[in-house]
This record gives sequence, structure tokens and C-alpha cells, in this order.
Amino acid sequence: MPSWPNTTWQTPLGDVAADADMGARLLRRFPALQEDSAAHRAEHAIEVQLPFLQTLRPELKIVPIAIGTGHFNVLRGLGEALADVIVDGHKEEQNERTLIIASSDMNHYEPDANHSRQRPQAIEPC
Repeated sequence: MPSWPNTTWQTPLGDVAADADMGARLLRRFPALQEDSAAHRAEHAIEVQLPFLQTLRPELKIVPIAIGTGHFNVLRGLGEALADVIVDGHKEEQNERTLIIASSDMNHYEPDANHSRQRPQAIEPC
């Protein structure tokens, strides 16, 4: 899974820095995560979300992660690593707040008819 913890994202509202410290701690805690800028160059989800987040919190920092697997054990490991890194960060800075945002467009390759059937199955458990 690619992450890009040492960069700045440019938006019409200004730059958003990656949280290099949290990103480095996450990379150490979860070896399946790899620093990889190429995986984020073609991904547009973060670019779309950042201006909305900047409006609410101009000083925000991010740790972008692109998830390209559906393997439950890998995803559980990532979730546990995120929890550990966030809890450790909160111990260091009492006022630190963390928001986790996940988004998916489900797929880019199936016909809309399949997509329409699958969408309720994905949303219902939420």
C-alpha cells in the first residue's frame, strides 16, 4: 500500500503539508505500507477532498494512503497500526485531534448496472 508522507499538496486555497512525523511513525509501525509518490499521482480523491477540509481547518496536515487491496488481514493490520500511531501521538500532544477519512468509487471497470446492484450492499452495513 502506498503512502506519501513527505510532500505538499497544492490546492486553489493553498498548500497542505503532509504530516511527516505521523507518516514516518506509520511506515515504521506497518511495513506493508511503502512510501510511493507514483501511486498518488493518478489518484484524484485527495485532491477533491482537500479544499473542503482546508475551508474548515486551514492548518491541517495529512497522511495520504492509497489502498489497493481488499485482503482483510492487511486492512486490519493497517487499522491497528493507525490506531497505535494516533494514540501515541495523542499522548505526546494533549490537544491533538485526528480525523480519518476513507473514500471509494468502488471500481472503474464494471458496467453501471453492476455498480447499481452493489452500491446498496456496500452502504447497508454502514
